[in-house]
Amino acid sequence: MKTFLLILSLGFSLFAAEKLGYYTDYDKAVKAALKADKPIMLVQATDSCSWCKRLESRTLSHPEVKAAVSKGTIPLLLERDSSIYPEKFYTTRVPTIFFIRPKGEEEYWEVMGFVDSEEMLDNLETALEMYTEKPDLE
Repeated sequence: MKTFLLILSLGFSLFAAEKLGYYTDYDKAVKAALKADKPIMLVQATDSCSWCKRLESRTLSHPEVKAAVSKGTIPLLLERDSSIYPEKFYTTRVPTIFFIRPKGEEEYWEVMGFVDSEEMLDNLETALEMYTEKPDLE
């Protein structure tokens, strides 16, 4: 039964990620971000979280948000409890969005909880401005 529920929950997360055009593999997202010189926008959610579902269906799927996310970041959607990613990004609070510098894989901006599309666009703008002011990590 646990295996069935795990497969079922992975299916919902993968469907949401596919629908949004997000990566679902942390390592692939890091490689893409390094190549594109863009920050990673890591959305951490669970399938049992109603606020996560609202974030995906109302905010992340909003046309302006989708366009801004696609243009400025490498978007990554991970299921908190079943995806493979660095432990330093584990959080008990979902949904949480981490903006991560791919070089050094360090978080530099965080959004906790549900945000509407306007708030998300404001957060994206701030995160992208901060990324362009990035320190030299070499």
